[in-house]
Order: sequence, then structure tokens, then C-alpha cells
Amino acid sequence: MALALTTPQRNLLRSRNIGLRMLVQFTFGANIYRFTDDEDTIVWNGFNWLGAGQIATISARALTAGSSADGVTITVNGAGLATPDDPSAATLLATIYAEAKQWDRVDMFLLYFDAATGVPVFQAPFLIGRLAGAPLLRQPGAAAQLQLEIEADDIILDRAPGRTRSDSDQRRMWPVGGGGFHLAGAASAQAGSVWWGQDAPAATVPRANNLIGRVIQRAIAADEALR
Repeated sequence: MALALTTPQRNLLRSRNIGLRMLVQFTFGANIYRFTDDEDTIVWNGFNWLGAGQIATISARALTAGSSADGVTITVNGAGLATPDDPSAATLLATIYAEAKQWDRVDMFLLYFDAATGVPVFQAPFLIGRLAGAPLLRQPGAAAQLQLEIEADDIILDRAPGRTRSDSDQRRMWPVGGGGFHLAGAASAQAGSVWWGQDAPAATVPRANNLIGRVIQRAIAADEALR
């Protein structure tokens, strides 16, 4: 997932005004659902991404130990969707739950924006994958919570070469071909996790953002070295 950066993108990534959002797109049959971890709906790339960040609706963490695949578990918390964006969150999640099938496509992106203006600048891939199994719907009703386990075909949250997923204290960031970098999980009480949203442990949010920032900064350096 190496990035081909434009001049505006490089300028933003070199600045101190980088903001990050997570975008998640589910393609279930003929229907596509789009979410963001922001508090409000974001209009980006011609689409509306439903805001659900008031309670950190979207979090990404490594798959359970013993799994042979790399991936993440995504939890969509219905209580955070009960906003003007969507007045019937429980109905929405129940619909998604009914439509989601194993091997349906899931795409996750990092949305980079100018924190000073709030204007999105570009998106970068975070995960390309598919549902690894049946979705799990907990607490039906207003507090509905939908959990989806995603198997990654490509992902920047990964385990370092020679390490297993259980080596949570050995997660690192390392170079890959094409000048890009993979990101291993931030060290925290939730070892190996990268959290998004406002209810994430306070100490882990800057760490996660800084790690991703350094990944891209190094990608810039690698890109320039090839010029």
C-alpha cells in the first residue's frame, strides 16, 4: 500500500496540521454502507459517510490469537448512530446484520484533512478485505452493537516479519516494497490495537496518530529518494 503522493499531500503531511479520520465502506450485495469515526457526516469523494464518532463507534484491533489471517474486528455501536444522521440506528444495524454475508467486501481508509480548516485533502488505504464469518449483533434495540470480523487481503496493521500475533510487545513498524511502511499496533493496555474515536484511552490516541504520521513521513522520504 505504498502511497503515490501529490504536492498538496506532501505539504499537508509535512505540516503540523494533520488530522486523521477513519472511513469504513461495507459492500453487502447491491448495497453499500459508509461510516466515519467523525461526529458528523462527512461528504467526501462524492459520498456521504455517516458520522458515528461521538462514542468511537469504529475501532480496529488485531484478530483473535490463533487466527491464521491478518485482519481487524470492527464494532459499530448503534447508540452513536441515533443522531440526525440516522434516527433509527437499531433498524440500520439490523438491516446491515441481515444483509452481511461471509466474504462480502470491506474497505477501510484513513482520511487526511487540514486540522486548521477541517478540509479533507486525501484518503489512503488502511485495509482491503472481506467478512471472515457471520456478523454478531449484540443488545438489539437502541443500544445495538454490530461486530464484524474482517479478514484482510492487504492491511497496514500487521505483524512484523518473524513475529506471531501473540508477540504483542514486539509489534513494530517496518518497511515494505515500493517505499511504503506497514504499521504495527500501538503499545497500550489493549496491546496490538489501534483505536479511533473519542472514547479511546487517552494515551493511545496520540500514539496511534503519531505512528501513522511517521509511517507517512518515511514514505515521503522514500518517495523523494527515488526521484
